[in-house]
Amino acid sequence: MSYRKIIVPYQDQIFEAEIESHKLLAVVNNKLDLPPIDNLEVEARSALLHTIGSKPISKRVSFHSKVAILVDDYTRPTPAQRLAPLIIEELIAAGVKERNVFFVYATGQHPANIELAKEKIGKDLADRFEIVVHNPKAFDDLVFLGFTSSGTPVWVNKAIERANFIIGIGGIRPNFSPGWSGGCKIVMPGISGWETINFTHTKVMAGDKVTSEGVEDTPVRRDIEEIGDMAGLDFILNVVWNRSGQICGVVAGDPHKAWQKGLEISKKSFVYRLPRRAEIVVLGSGQTEYISEAIITAMKGYNITTENGTIIVVAPCTKGWGKEEIPALEKNWYKSFPSEELMQLTASEIVWKAQKREFDPVRNMNVPYGMKLTIEKRHVIIVSHVVSPEKLRKYGVDHAVNLEEALRKAYIKQGEDAQTIVVPDNFRYIFKVD
Repeated sequence: MSYRKIIVPYQDQIFEAEIESHKLLAVVNNKLDLPPIDNLEVEARSALLHTIGSKPISKRVSFHSKVAILVDDYTRPTPAQRLAPLIIEELIAAGVKERNVFFVYATGQHPANIELAKEKIGKDLADRFEIVVHNPKAFDDLVFLGFTSSGTPVWVNKAIERANFIIGIGGIRPNFSPGWSGGCKIVMPGISGWETINFTHTKVMAGDKVTSEGVEDTPVRRDIEEIGDMAGLDFILNVVWNRSGQICGVVAGDPHKAWQKGLEISKKSFVYRLPRRAEIVVLGSGQTEYISEAIITAMKGYNITTENGTIIVVAPCTKGWGKEEIPALEKNWYKSFPSEELMQLTASEIVWKAQKREFDPVRNMNVPYGMKLTIEKRHVIIVSHVVSPEKLRKYGVDHAVNLEEALRKAYIKQGEDAQTIVVPDNFRYIFKVD
Protein backbone atom coordinates (compact mmCIF):
# COMPACT_ATOMS: atom_id res chain seq x y z
CA MET A 1 0.00 0.00 0.00
CA SER A 2 1.46 3.37 -1.04
CA TYR A 3 1.05 6.67 0.78
CA ARG A 4 1.40 10.31 -0.21
CA LYS A 5 2.51 13.00 2.16
CA ILE A 6 0.49 16.19 2.18
CA ILE A 7 2.00 19.43 3.48
CA VAL A 8 -0.04 22.46 4.54
CA PRO A 9 1.60 25.74 5.69
CA TYR A 10 0.76 26.87 9.23
CA GLN A 11 2.17 30.20 10.44
CA ASP A 12 5.97 29.83 10.15
CA GLN A 13 5.88 26.03 10.12
CA ILE A 14 4.03 23.24 8.30
CA PHE A 15 1.53 20.55 9.15
CA GLU A 16 2.04 17.15 7.56
CA ALA A 17 0.00 14.00 7.19
CA GLU A 18 0.06 10.86 5.08
CA ILE A 19 -2.90 9.66 3.01
CA GLU A 20 -3.20 6.40 1.13
CA SER A 21 -2.58 7.25 -2.51
CA HIS A 22 -5.86 5.83 -3.79
CA LYS A 23 -7.79 8.09 -1.38
CA LEU A 24 -6.17 11.29 -2.63
CA LEU A 25 -8.39 12.65 -5.41
CA ALA A 26 -6.41 15.82 -6.11
CA VAL A 27 -3.77 18.15 -4.72
CA VAL A 28 -4.31 21.69 -6.04
CA ASN A 29 -1.14 23.43 -7.14
CA ASN A 30 -0.42 27.03 -7.99
CA LYS A 31 -0.58 26.96 -11.78
CA LEU A 32 1.03 29.61 -13.96
CA ASP A 33 -1.10 32.77 -13.94
CA LEU A 34 -1.97 34.84 -17.00
CA PRO A 35 0.78 37.41 -17.59
CA PRO A 36 0.03 41.10 -17.07
CA ILE A 37 -0.22 43.38 -20.09
CA ASP A 38 2.82 45.52 -20.87
CA ASN A 39 1.13 48.88 -21.40
CA LEU A 40 -2.38 49.72 -20.21
CA GLU A 41 -2.89 52.73 -22.46
CA VAL A 42 -1.76 50.85 -25.57
CA GLU A 43 -4.05 47.90 -24.81
CA ALA A 44 -6.99 50.16 -23.96
CA ARG A 45 -6.61 52.18 -27.16
CA SER A 46 -6.51 48.94 -29.12
CA ALA A 47 -9.66 47.72 -27.37
CA LEU A 48 -11.44 51.01 -28.12
CA LEU A 49 -10.48 50.64 -31.78
CA HIS A 50 -11.25 46.91 -32.10
CA THR A 51 -14.55 46.89 -30.23
CA ILE A 52 -16.66 43.80 -29.52
CA GLY A 53 -20.29 43.70 -30.61
CA SER A 54 -20.38 47.45 -31.18
CA LYS A 55 -19.00 50.17 -33.39
CA PRO A 56 -16.25 52.30 -31.80
CA ILE A 57 -17.34 55.25 -29.71
CA SER A 58 -16.35 57.70 -32.46
CA LYS A 59 -18.88 56.04 -34.80
CA ARG A 60 -21.71 56.23 -32.26
CA VAL A 61 -21.53 59.82 -31.01
CA SER A 62 -21.53 63.28 -32.60
CA PHE A 63 -21.53 66.95 -31.62
CA HIS A 64 -25.19 66.46 -30.60
CA SER A 65 -24.35 63.78 -28.03
CA LYS A 66 -24.64 64.14 -24.28
CA VAL A 67 -22.50 61.54 -22.56
CA ALA A 68 -22.49 60.07 -19.06
CA ILE A 69 -19.37 58.13 -18.03
CA LEU A 70 -19.92 55.79 -15.08
CA VAL A 71 -16.82 54.82 -13.07
CA ASP A 72 -16.59 52.27 -10.26
CA ASP A 73 -15.58 53.44 -6.81
CA TYR A 74 -12.61 53.30 -4.43
CA THR A 75 -13.35 49.71 -3.37
CA ARG A 76 -12.34 48.56 -6.86
CA PRO A 77 -8.79 48.77 -8.25
CA THR A 78 -9.89 49.83 -11.75
CA PRO A 79 -7.41 52.51 -12.94
CA ALA A 80 -10.16 54.87 -14.10
CA GLN A 81 -7.80 57.86 -13.92
CA ARG A 82 -5.82 56.24 -16.76
CA LEU A 83 -8.78 54.91 -18.77
CA ALA A 84 -11.15 57.87 -18.62
CA PRO A 85 -8.80 60.25 -20.52
CA LEU A 86 -8.74 57.80 -23.43
CA ILE A 87 -12.53 57.87 -23.62
CA ILE A 88 -12.53 61.67 -23.42
CA GLU A 89 -10.06 61.72 -26.34
CA GLU A 90 -12.46 59.59 -28.39
CA LEU A 91 -15.44 61.79 -27.54
CA ILE A 92 -13.68 65.08 -28.30
CA ALA A 93 -12.30 63.72 -31.57
CA ALA A 94 -15.86 62.81 -32.57
CA GLY A 95 -17.03 66.38 -31.94
CA VAL A 96 -18.68 65.96 -28.53
CA LYS A 97 -18.54 69.19 -26.51
CA GLU A 98 -16.84 68.99 -23.11
CA ARG A 99 -19.81 70.72 -21.49
CA ASN A 100 -21.99 67.78 -22.62
CA VAL A 101 -19.89 65.15 -20.82
CA PHE A 102 -20.16 64.30 -17.13
CA PHE A 103 -19.07 61.52 -14.78
CA VAL A 104 -21.12 59.49 -12.34
CA TYR A 105 -19.19 57.97 -9.44
CA ALA A 106 -20.91 54.57 -9.15
CA THR A 107 -20.80 53.78 -5.43
CA GLY A 108 -23.49 51.12 -5.08
CA GLN A 109 -24.09 50.97 -1.33
CA HIS A 110 -20.54 51.96 -0.39
CA PRO A 111 -19.99 55.22 1.49
CA ALA A 112 -18.37 57.89 -0.65
CA ASN A 113 -17.62 61.58 -1.06
CA ILE A 114 -16.50 63.95 -3.80
CA GLU A 115 -12.84 63.73 -2.77
CA LEU A 116 -12.83 59.97 -3.37
CA ALA A 117 -14.54 60.51 -6.71
CA LYS A 118 -11.96 63.08 -7.81
CA GLU A 119 -9.14 60.76 -6.81
CA LYS A 120 -10.63 57.91 -8.82
CA ILE A 121 -11.19 59.97 -11.95
CA GLY A 122 -7.98 62.00 -11.70
CA LYS A 123 -7.37 65.66 -10.88
CA ASP A 124 -7.17 66.86 -14.48
CA LEU A 125 -10.56 65.45 -15.48
CA ALA A 126 -12.10 66.30 -12.11
CA ASP A 127 -11.24 69.96 -12.71
CA ARG A 128 -12.74 69.93 -16.21
CA PHE A 129 -15.90 67.87 -15.89
CA GLU A 130 -18.95 67.62 -13.66
CA ILE A 131 -18.94 64.68 -11.25
CA VAL A 132 -22.13 63.24 -9.80
CA VAL A 133 -21.52 61.19 -6.65
CA HIS A 134 -24.22 58.54 -6.47
CA ASN A 135 -26.15 58.21 -3.21
CA PRO A 136 -28.47 55.18 -3.26
CA LYS A 137 -30.54 56.60 -0.40
CA ALA A 138 -31.14 60.01 -1.98
CA PHE A 139 -34.63 59.18 -3.22
CA ASP A 140 -35.11 62.52 -4.98
CA ASP A 141 -32.04 61.78 -7.10
CA LEU A 142 -33.44 58.47 -8.38
CA VAL A 143 -35.76 57.58 -11.23
CA PHE A 144 -37.99 54.49 -11.34
CA LEU A 145 -37.59 52.43 -14.53
CA GLY A 146 -40.05 49.62 -13.77
CA PHE A 147 -39.50 45.99 -12.81
CA THR A 148 -37.18 43.30 -14.11
CA SER A 149 -38.70 40.09 -15.44
CA SER A 150 -38.07 38.51 -12.01
CA GLY A 151 -39.87 41.31 -10.19
CA THR A 152 -37.01 43.50 -8.98
CA PRO A 153 -38.01 47.19 -8.69
CA VAL A 154 -35.47 49.28 -10.60
CA TRP A 155 -34.39 52.67 -9.28
CA VAL A 156 -31.30 54.32 -10.77
CA ASN A 157 -29.60 57.70 -10.54
CA LYS A 158 -31.66 60.11 -12.62
CA ALA A 159 -28.56 61.97 -13.79
CA ILE A 160 -28.33 59.48 -16.64
CA GLU A 161 -31.58 60.90 -18.06
CA ARG A 162 -29.48 63.89 -19.15
CA ALA A 163 -27.39 61.64 -21.40
CA ASN A 164 -28.17 59.96 -24.72
CA PHE A 165 -25.01 57.86 -24.61
CA ILE A 166 -23.84 56.04 -21.46
CA ILE A 167 -20.37 54.51 -21.02
CA GLY A 168 -19.25 52.30 -18.11
CA ILE A 169 -15.67 51.89 -16.86
CA GLY A 170 -15.04 48.84 -14.66
CA GLY A 171 -13.23 45.55 -14.29
CA ILE A 172 -13.81 41.80 -14.47
CA ARG A 173 -12.94 39.24 -11.80
CA PRO A 174 -14.87 36.81 -9.56
CA ASN A 175 -17.39 38.48 -7.28
CA PHE A 176 -19.24 37.03 -4.30
CA SER A 177 -22.83 38.02 -5.14
CA PRO A 178 -23.36 38.10 -8.93
CA GLY A 179 -20.60 35.60 -9.76
CA TRP A 180 -18.38 37.99 -11.69
CA SER A 181 -17.87 41.74 -11.68
CA GLY A 182 -17.77 44.07 -14.65
CA GLY A 183 -20.12 44.87 -17.51
CA CYS A 184 -23.57 46.03 -16.45
CA LYS A 185 -22.59 45.81 -12.79
CA ILE A 186 -21.57 49.46 -13.15
CA VAL A 187 -25.34 50.16 -13.24
CA MET A 188 -26.50 47.60 -10.68
CA PRO A 189 -25.42 48.12 -7.98
CA GLY A 190 -23.22 51.00 -9.20
CA ILE A 191 -25.88 53.68 -9.72
CA SER A 192 -28.94 51.83 -8.39
CA GLY A 193 -31.18 52.75 -5.50
CA TRP A 194 -30.95 51.22 -2.04
CA GLU A 195 -34.11 49.13 -2.44
CA THR A 196 -33.05 47.81 -5.85
CA ILE A 197 -29.71 46.67 -4.46
CA ASN A 198 -31.30 45.09 -1.39
CA PHE A 199 -33.99 43.32 -3.40
CA THR A 200 -31.43 41.91 -5.82
CA HIS A 201 -29.03 40.74 -3.13
CA THR A 202 -31.65 38.72 -1.26
CA LYS A 203 -31.54 36.44 -4.31
CA VAL A 204 -27.99 35.43 -3.38
CA MET A 205 -29.52 33.60 -0.44
CA ALA A 206 -31.86 31.55 -2.62
CA GLY A 207 -31.15 27.86 -2.97
CA ASP A 208 -28.42 25.68 -1.55
CA LYS A 209 -25.43 27.91 -2.40
CA VAL A 210 -23.03 29.53 0.03
CA THR A 211 -21.68 31.88 -2.65
CA SER A 212 -22.24 32.67 -6.31
CA GLU A 213 -18.57 33.53 -6.85
CA GLY A 214 -17.41 32.30 -10.24
CA VAL A 215 -20.90 31.24 -11.38
CA GLU A 216 -21.86 32.76 -14.71
CA ASP A 217 -25.64 32.44 -14.65
CA THR A 218 -27.03 33.63 -11.31
CA PRO A 219 -30.31 35.36 -10.36
CA VAL A 220 -28.31 38.45 -9.41
CA ARG A 221 -26.37 38.51 -12.68
CA ARG A 222 -29.59 38.14 -14.69
CA ASP A 223 -30.99 41.16 -12.89
CA ILE A 224 -27.76 43.07 -13.52
CA GLU A 225 -27.86 42.42 -17.26
CA GLU A 226 -31.52 43.40 -17.51
CA ILE A 227 -31.12 46.54 -15.41
CA GLY A 228 -28.15 47.61 -17.54
CA ASP A 229 -30.41 47.50 -20.59
CA MET A 230 -33.26 49.27 -18.80
CA ALA A 231 -30.90 52.10 -17.84
CA GLY A 232 -29.59 52.37 -21.40
CA LEU A 233 -25.94 51.43 -20.87
CA ASP A 234 -24.46 51.72 -24.37
CA PHE A 235 -20.77 50.87 -24.08
CA ILE A 236 -18.19 49.51 -21.63
CA LEU A 237 -14.44 49.71 -21.22
CA ASN A 238 -13.39 46.95 -18.80
CA VAL A 239 -10.02 45.74 -17.60
CA VAL A 240 -9.55 42.06 -16.76
CA TRP A 241 -7.57 41.00 -13.68
CA ASN A 242 -5.59 37.84 -13.07
CA ARG A 243 -5.27 36.04 -9.72
CA SER A 244 -2.31 38.19 -8.77
CA GLY A 245 -4.40 41.35 -9.07
CA GLN A 246 -2.64 42.43 -12.27
CA ILE A 247 -4.41 43.61 -15.41
CA CYS A 248 -4.14 40.86 -18.01
CA GLY A 249 -6.57 42.16 -20.63
CA VAL A 250 -8.82 45.02 -21.75
CA VAL A 251 -12.15 44.75 -23.57
CA ALA A 252 -14.47 47.39 -24.99
CA GLY A 253 -17.79 47.50 -26.79
CA ASP A 254 -21.27 46.13 -26.21
CA PRO A 255 -21.98 45.79 -22.45
CA HIS A 256 -22.94 42.12 -22.82
CA LYS A 257 -20.72 40.83 -25.62
CA ALA A 258 -17.54 42.65 -24.55
CA TRP A 259 -18.13 41.51 -20.97
CA GLN A 260 -18.46 37.90 -22.13
CA LYS A 261 -15.14 38.18 -23.97
CA GLY A 262 -13.48 39.58 -20.87
CA LEU A 263 -15.06 36.84 -18.78
CA GLU A 264 -13.46 34.18 -20.98
CA ILE A 265 -10.05 35.76 -20.34
CA SER A 266 -10.64 35.96 -16.59
CA LYS A 267 -11.76 32.33 -16.40
CA LYS A 268 -8.43 31.22 -17.87
CA SER A 269 -6.76 32.71 -14.82
CA PHE A 270 -9.21 31.86 -12.05
CA VAL A 271 -11.01 28.62 -12.90
CA TYR A 272 -9.45 25.37 -11.67
CA ARG A 273 -11.19 22.15 -12.70
CA LEU A 274 -11.46 19.12 -10.46
CA PRO A 275 -12.58 15.63 -11.50
CA ARG A 276 -15.45 15.44 -9.01
CA ARG A 277 -16.53 16.34 -5.49
CA ALA A 278 -14.77 14.64 -2.60
CA GLU A 279 -16.01 13.51 0.79
CA ILE A 280 -13.13 15.40 2.48
CA VAL A 281 -11.51 18.70 1.52
CA VAL A 282 -8.43 20.14 3.25
CA LEU A 283 -7.96 23.90 2.88
CA GLY A 284 -4.80 25.71 3.90
CA SER A 285 -5.24 29.12 5.49
CA GLY A 286 -2.11 29.11 7.58
CA GLN A 287 -1.88 32.85 8.31
CA THR A 288 -5.55 33.39 9.14
CA GLU A 289 -5.89 35.17 12.49
CA TYR A 290 -9.66 35.14 13.01
CA ILE A 291 -12.21 32.35 13.44
CA SER A 292 -14.70 34.16 11.19
CA GLU A 293 -12.14 34.27 8.37
CA ALA A 294 -11.41 30.55 8.82
CA ILE A 295 -15.13 29.79 8.41
CA ILE A 296 -15.22 32.00 5.31
CA THR A 297 -12.33 29.91 3.99
CA ALA A 298 -14.43 26.78 4.69
CA MET A 299 -17.08 28.21 2.35
CA LYS A 300 -14.60 27.74 -0.52
CA GLY A 301 -14.77 24.00 0.07
CA TYR A 302 -18.55 23.77 0.03
CA ASN A 303 -19.07 23.22 -3.69
CA ILE A 304 -16.28 20.65 -3.99
CA THR A 305 -17.43 18.45 -1.10
CA THR A 306 -20.21 15.92 -1.25
CA GLU A 307 -23.39 16.39 0.76
CA ASN A 308 -22.58 16.27 4.50
CA GLY A 309 -18.88 16.06 3.63
CA THR A 310 -16.03 17.25 5.85
CA ILE A 311 -14.13 20.51 5.31
CA ILE A 312 -10.84 20.86 7.19
CA VAL A 313 -9.40 24.37 7.50
CA VAL A 314 -5.83 24.75 8.76
CA ALA A 315 -5.83 28.17 10.46
CA PRO A 316 -4.21 29.35 13.71
CA CYS A 317 -7.01 31.85 14.58
CA THR A 318 -4.80 33.60 17.12
CA LYS A 319 -7.00 36.68 17.60
CA GLY A 320 -10.45 35.25 18.38
CA TRP A 321 -13.67 35.76 16.43
CA GLY A 322 -13.10 38.71 14.12
CA LYS A 323 -11.73 42.11 13.29
CA GLU A 324 -13.13 44.96 15.35
CA GLU A 325 -11.27 47.83 13.75
CA ILE A 326 -13.46 49.38 11.04
CA PRO A 327 -12.30 52.41 9.02
CA ALA A 328 -14.32 55.49 9.97
CA LEU A 329 -15.72 55.98 6.47
CA GLU A 330 -17.03 52.41 6.38
CA LYS A 331 -18.65 52.14 9.82
CA ASN A 332 -22.15 52.60 8.43
CA TRP A 333 -21.42 50.05 5.73
CA TYR A 334 -19.85 47.18 7.68
CA LYS A 335 -21.20 47.87 11.16
CA SER A 336 -20.33 44.74 13.20
CA PHE A 337 -20.31 42.41 10.23
CA PRO A 338 -19.91 39.51 10.55
CA SER A 339 -20.91 39.46 14.22
CA GLU A 340 -20.86 36.57 16.67
CA GLU A 341 -24.53 37.25 17.34
CA LEU A 342 -25.41 36.38 13.75
CA MET A 343 -23.80 32.98 14.21
CA GLN A 344 -26.51 32.17 16.76
CA LEU A 345 -29.12 32.37 13.99
CA THR A 346 -29.76 29.59 11.49
CA ALA A 347 -29.21 30.18 7.78
CA SER A 348 -33.00 30.16 7.30
CA GLU A 349 -33.45 32.80 10.01
CA ILE A 350 -30.88 35.04 8.34
CA VAL A 351 -32.80 34.80 5.05
CA TRP A 352 -36.12 35.48 6.81
CA LYS A 353 -34.79 38.55 8.61
CA ALA A 354 -33.11 39.80 5.42
CA GLN A 355 -36.38 39.52 3.51
CA LYS A 356 -38.07 41.53 6.25
CA ARG A 357 -35.33 44.18 5.91
CA GLU A 358 -34.20 43.74 9.50
CA PHE A 359 -30.63 44.05 8.21
CA ASP A 360 -29.45 47.14 6.40
CA PRO A 361 -27.83 46.83 3.96
CA VAL A 362 -29.21 43.40 3.10
CA ARG A 363 -26.15 42.49 1.03
CA ASN A 364 -24.06 42.38 4.21
CA MET A 365 -25.96 39.22 5.12
CA ASN A 366 -24.75 37.20 2.15
CA VAL A 367 -21.51 36.14 3.83
CA PRO A 368 -23.03 35.27 7.26
CA TYR A 369 -25.67 33.27 5.42
CA GLY A 370 -22.98 31.37 3.53
CA MET A 371 -21.03 30.79 6.73
CA LYS A 372 -24.05 29.34 8.51
CA LEU A 373 -25.11 27.23 5.54
CA THR A 374 -21.59 25.76 5.34
CA ILE A 375 -21.64 24.87 9.04
CA GLU A 376 -25.13 23.37 8.80
CA LYS A 377 -24.56 21.36 5.63
CA ARG A 378 -20.94 20.31 6.12
CA HIS A 379 -18.78 18.96 8.96
CA VAL A 380 -16.27 21.79 9.47
CA ILE A 381 -13.02 21.22 11.39
CA ILE A 382 -10.59 24.03 12.21
CA VAL A 383 -7.03 22.92 12.88
CA SER A 384 -5.49 25.26 15.44
CA HIS A 385 -3.18 24.96 18.43
CA VAL A 386 -4.66 28.15 19.92
CA VAL A 387 -8.47 28.04 19.83
CA SER A 388 -10.25 25.82 22.34
CA PRO A 389 -12.72 23.13 21.23
CA GLU A 390 -15.36 24.76 23.44
CA LYS A 391 -14.97 28.10 21.64
CA LEU A 392 -15.41 26.52 18.22
CA ARG A 393 -18.27 24.33 19.37
CA LYS A 394 -20.21 27.52 20.13
CA TYR A 395 -20.24 28.22 16.40
CA GLY A 396 -21.02 24.63 15.41
CA VAL A 397 -17.43 23.93 14.34
CA ASP A 398 -15.23 20.96 15.26
CA HIS A 399 -11.59 21.25 16.39
CA ALA A 400 -8.27 19.46 15.91
CA VAL A 401 -4.77 20.33 17.12
CA ASN A 402 -3.04 19.03 14.00
CA LEU A 403 -3.78 17.75 10.51
CA GLU A 404 -3.48 14.08 11.41
CA GLU A 405 -6.14 14.39 14.12
CA ALA A 406 -8.43 16.28 11.73
CA LEU A 407 -8.11 13.55 9.09
CA ARG A 408 -8.83 10.84 11.66
CA LYS A 409 -12.03 12.62 12.60
CA ALA A 410 -12.93 13.09 8.94
CA TYR A 411 -12.44 9.40 8.07
CA ILE A 412 -14.51 8.32 11.07
CA LYS A 413 -17.38 10.49 9.80
CA GLN A 414 -16.98 9.88 6.07
CA GLY A 415 -15.77 6.28 6.02
CA GLU A 416 -12.34 4.78 5.42
CA ASP A 417 -12.72 4.88 1.63
CA ALA A 418 -13.51 8.59 1.52
CA GLN A 419 -11.74 10.60 -1.18
CA THR A 420 -9.81 13.75 -0.33
CA ILE A 421 -9.00 16.99 -2.16
CA VAL A 422 -6.15 19.07 -0.74
CA VAL A 423 -5.78 22.81 -1.36
CA PRO A 424 -2.61 23.61 0.63
CA ASP A 425 -2.76 27.37 0.19
CA ASN A 426 -5.11 30.13 -0.90
CA PHE A 427 -4.47 30.32 -4.64
CA ARG A 428 -7.62 32.42 -5.24
CA TYR A 429 -9.12 29.81 -7.54
CA ILE A 430 -12.73 29.33 -8.51
CA PHE A 431 -13.20 25.56 -8.39
CA LYS A 432 -15.34 23.84 -11.02
CA VAL A 433 -16.25 20.16 -10.91
CA ASP A 434 -16.26 18.36 -14.25
